[in-house]
Amino acid sequence: MVSPLEVLTPVPATGLFSYAWLMIAIPLVVAGVLLLAGRVTDTWGHLLATVAALGSFTIALLLLLDLLARPEASRAVSNHLFTWIQAGDWRIDAALLVDPLSILFVLLITGVGSLIHIYAIGYMAHDPNRRRFFAFLNLFVAAMLILVLGDNYAVLFVGWEGVGLASYLLISFWQERPAAATAGKKAFVMNRVGDVGMTMAIFTMLALFGSSSFVDVNAGMERVSQLDTVWPGGPSWSTLIGLLLLLGACGKSAQVPLQAWLLDAMEGPAPVSALIHAATMVTAGVYLVVRSHEVYAHSPQAQLAVAVVGTVTLLAGAFVFWVQADAAARPSARDTGFTLVSHDEAYGEFELSKNPHDAAICSVKALNSSRVPVGWTEVEIPPNTAEQGNERVSRHSVSLRILSEATTVTVDSCRKK
Repeated sequence: MVSPLEVLTPVPATGLFSYAWLMIAIPLVVAGVLLLAGRVTDTWGHLLATVAALGSFTIALLLLLDLLARPEASRAVSNHLFTWIQAGDWRIDAALLVDPLSILFVLLITGVGSLIHIYAIGYMAHDPNRRRFFAFLNLFVAAMLILVLGDNYAVLFVGWEGVGLASYLLISFWQERPAAATAGKKAFVMNRVGDVGMTMAIFTMLALFGSSSFVDVNAGMERVSQLDTVWPGGPSWSTLIGLLLLLGACGKSAQVPLQAWLLDAMEGPAPVSALIHAATMVTAGVYLVVRSHEVYAHSPQAQLAVAVVGTVTLLAGAFVFWVQADAAARPSARDTGFTLVSHDEAYGEFELSKNPHDAAICSVKALNSSRVPVGWTEVEIPPNTAEQGNERVSRHSVSLRILSEATTVTVDSCRKK
């Protein structure tokens, strides 16, 4: 039996594995067609995008069956496409690696991605930009497949950045809403912080091994672990690489301290939340850490850091949920305006913060200069409309009958209906 941490030497691709690149090419080409062909594809573009995702899933299933039929020692298959970068002793190939780990994530991405495509057909049926949305979905799936199928960290990084771009386009898809535009920018910027760690880790690998290939890095970790520390009294090289990779994983998987963008990602259409939260983008960091198991196997300090980050994120998430669950259930209001219309009528304005799916009832009072109530009414606020989406804050106005001159109108209290 092959040990879970044993590094398999990839064998050259033959047969169906020679066409593994089609899993990436199909959704990528369809995304390009939908974006470049314009509104000509409005009536059928969403169907083409869904078929593309299903096509990639079908190929992944066939590769899985082929992989299971092979001897365990031959279940890592490398598909060399072309030499990407050749500079001195450095060589980076554009190659794909199909092994048990990558095929697991490919099935997850294409399977869940296909279901999300199918769901989005109905969800986005009345959106005039549905074609563009499905193009971005296909782009996201293609980038994720590059990430998990890359044969080396450099190709993985191409998919890593592609996922960052596609997630920005999807989260801020309704960019006419300020909250959605802000959420997209936050996700993009915070992920770039993690990318700094990824970039530095890759350049460190090139400096130490002359390669970013998984095989070369894994094989070289034993030698590197015997070298001197990065600086006197400092961490080992394996620890440095492990911590830099962990920084990258924190950005994509929304771990502390780079977690703030994830909740705001809910500002995008519901299929985007499913795509990012459920099984794809946030698993990229998990894939990176598991793929780099040899790095962490040679660094107890990096292993501890992974455990600490995961534990802190778990506890922070539980605490935030505990605090916000109660706060989100209680509507709150803020006075924003007052107008004295006549001697017996006053007009007030306020902002209401509530769960977009809940109805609320607010008690509003008119007060005179002595802060004595001279008018009172209740206003019922219905759940958000489709146009309002998931906006938690909404503006409202109310007219009150008053007994004497009022100097202000204020919201006394709000409650969930």
